[in-house]
Amino acid sequence: MTVVTVGAARAGGDRVSGVPASRFVRPLLPLQRTELVGRLDDLDGVLALLSAPTTRMVTLAGLAGIGKTRLAVEVARRVAETDLRRVVFVELAPLDQAADILPRVASTSGLTVPEGADPGADLVRALTHDPTLLVLDNVEHLDTAATIDRLLVEVDQLVVLTTSRVPVGVACEHVWRLASLPVPAEDDSAAAVDEPAVELFRAVAATVDPRFTLHPGNTDDVAAICRTLGGHPLSIELAAARSATLGPALLRGELTRPGAGATLLRGNRGPGRHRDLPDALVWSYERLDDDARRLLRRMSVFRGWVGLDDVAAVCGGEPGSLADLGRSTPTASSIVEAFSQLVDDHLVDPVHEGRDTRCRVPAPIREAAHLWLSRDPDDAERTAHAHNVRYRRLALEAVARADERDAMVWLRRITDAEDELRAALDRVMGDADAHAAADIGSALAWVWTRSGSFPTRRETLDRVRELVTTTSVPPLARATFLSWAAVFAADVGTEVARVREVVREVRQALAQHDDAPNDPASLAVELRLVRLELLSGDLVLAEAHADRVLARLRADDPWLPRFLSVAAITRDQQGGLPRAFELGVQALAGARHHGDRRTEVRAGLVVLATSTELRRTGRLTDADMAASGVEIPAVDDLLRIADALDDAEVSEWVRPVRAFFALVQGRVPDAAAEFGRMLRDATRVRPTSPSTVAAMSLAAIVAPRTPELTARIHGALGRRLGVGRFRLNVAGRQMYDRAVEAARSAMGDAAFDAARDAGAALSWPDALHEMAALAEAIGATASPPSRRRRASSQPAGPAGLTERECAVVTLLARGMTNKEISRELHMSPKTVMHHTSSIYRKLEVRGRTEATARAHLLGLTTPDHDPAGPNSRR
Repeated sequence: MTVVTVGAARAGGDRVSGVPASRFVRPLLPLQRTELVGRLDDLDGVLALLSAPTTRMVTLAGLAGIGKTRLAVEVARRVAETDLRRVVFVELAPLDQAADILPRVASTSGLTVPEGADPGADLVRALTHDPTLLVLDNVEHLDTAATIDRLLVEVDQLVVLTTSRVPVGVACEHVWRLASLPVPAEDDSAAAVDEPAVELFRAVAATVDPRFTLHPGNTDDVAAICRTLGGHPLSIELAAARSATLGPALLRGELTRPGAGATLLRGNRGPGRHRDLPDALVWSYERLDDDARRLLRRMSVFRGWVGLDDVAAVCGGEPGSLADLGRSTPTASSIVEAFSQLVDDHLVDPVHEGRDTRCRVPAPIREAAHLWLSRDPDDAERTAHAHNVRYRRLALEAVARADERDAMVWLRRITDAEDELRAALDRVMGDADAHAAADIGSALAWVWTRSGSFPTRRETLDRVRELVTTTSVPPLARATFLSWAAVFAADVGTEVARVREVVREVRQALAQHDDAPNDPASLAVELRLVRLELLSGDLVLAEAHADRVLARLRADDPWLPRFLSVAAITRDQQGGLPRAFELGVQALAGARHHGDRRTEVRAGLVVLATSTELRRTGRLTDADMAASGVEIPAVDDLLRIADALDDAEVSEWVRPVRAFFALVQGRVPDAAAEFGRMLRDATRVRPTSPSTVAAMSLAAIVAPRTPELTARIHGALGRRLGVGRFRLNVAGRQMYDRAVEAARSAMGDAAFDAARDAGAALSWPDALHEMAALAEAIGATASPPSRRRRASSQPAGPAGLTERECAVVTLLARGMTNKEISRELHMSPKTVMHHTSSIYRKLEVRGRTEATARAHLLGLTTPDHDPAGPNSRR
């Protein structure tokens, strides 16, 4: 890298071709491989800070390779362009001692200092005449505080900008911390090209191979590389430089190997400190004290963001044997001193959320620290075991609360800990610890049931299932895991035969569990099992199973309303409406008595549906309703309970019923609009059970006018009908079956089969998009009162979003890229990224697709919602 040489101010008023000369000589700044990527907000912030009249010193602080020098160069260039200050850029990396700093600055400033003279005095005189920005690059290895302090005291018009891995320690210093670049979400390939980390990879790869471009065949691989490297700029640059040799796909696979970064993340371009990332991290590690080093090594077991209590439990305490683990749990206070060192040296990224502090070890540091930890096998084993214990315990606690009123609180906790649960599962699977794998796998199956099915998730659960069913595991632990694995399989549309196979395995495991059949853990498995028997069409078996459990429960048992509710559903599914209504009323009363709002909603839906049909056919009178002694809720009342619970699963029970009621009442556009929202949500969040109900209902809606679309939907549903059809009651299934038969009759067998086969050829995500668009078109004329009330009565800012965040998420939901949003709202792309991160946090989602779905639910995508406000370019 070329070191800057900046001369003194020009004399006179030289002009070239009539253009006024700059007041100062333009600095010859270090050459950069690419344009500044992903740092526009940092650039604006630092420039604003430097322009403040009270600012004398700013330090760009951060991990090695985070981009401090790159940003400092751009700041220097921008300041020089204003022609208001002289810019002196000095590279200090080659220096070995602080005494050489002033001579280096003097020579770079164009001063000739006689031998034996004080360079500081001459430098002070030279800098006094003009306002100057002095940029000192890479100061962390030198004791620069005294030198900088002297210059600032003696030169009033001097402002200093330094780059350092740690704060310099001058009294007037402002520290601007640089973080890693944002990385794309795992399920959001379309938006990946707009992410700064991916753009940096593309830009560097293009310098190595000018033919390199991002395209659908390599974008996922590049995005995965950026995620693996945690958005660390230098790591991404070094990896991108390898792309011409290895290609993104091979490079992605290589980077997953333990220790691969030490070999792959080396280069021969740029300055020496940017050629070897592992060596660059050693300096930061060696300046730590023993406690901080040990903490950093142990923290390498974490894969993602964790709380300080997690760090203390896994990494705190003195080295000891595995037998000592768990006798006392260190608290966060026991690691504060060591943790503070790691934060100060930018070896750990902290984030403060209310009263909680969460942190993560950046990916390059984590890999290096893991290598350092592996040099002490005993401590490595102890730390890994502590991590397993911590997250297995969390998994057990969460699964035990899956049917309780605080279920969503625990689901969010294990969702936040998904990376750690997967890491612990990988270890216990490697050790063939089937019992631990069953416990942790149960929690992951619950998380994945709610967040979507990816091939790797199905494969992981299949591997756990194979281990659990072929190894000695306590029957209840085996039954618990298998029941969650079956729920996952049913919810993601697995063939009914496979669901039934897992259900049989659950029954076998329960049959071997003779102890305390009425304990909560056993009852939870049995409740899931009855629901699975319902979904797989074994209605008589489900009814008998529910009745057996009801016979042994006490009248005051809080589990009684839950089994009454599911028993009512077994009768409803078989057409036994009077008995279903009776059981539903008992369940509703019991749920209200115990304050079980989740069961209240489920039972309320049964009572509402059965009472509506019984009254329509004259089998239930007003007197009968009064005699039941229970107030029957309206569907909107149940939806309000679900909203108050902040429970997406409960909301998914209510929305299909509300849409189906609208359909039965002849409000076809309203029903189609609701089904369209359900299908659109499934395209953006998780294509699971509610989408099957919506698709079956949509097939019935379109049958009279466009039977070919009914046939196409029928084909697209395919194997999902095995489980999905029993999410509809008898009337719903009959309506669907009649629609399919009517379509076949209207079209003829050959045409129907052709349309069905065309639908079957679609992937399920493509089918969801097609069906969502169809339902939205039918529902375009509808204007549901609930949506109108929401738009008119609620203040701006649902879910705590600011007005600006509402604007961003609205445009995001319309499919705009970050660059398009930045142009529309007149903000930098980095500002859009900051808003997006805040939106994800407030909406409790993990990516663009989930945020878009939530935007639909919050009414931010209605035509009358103006995202850009009065200043919109539109």
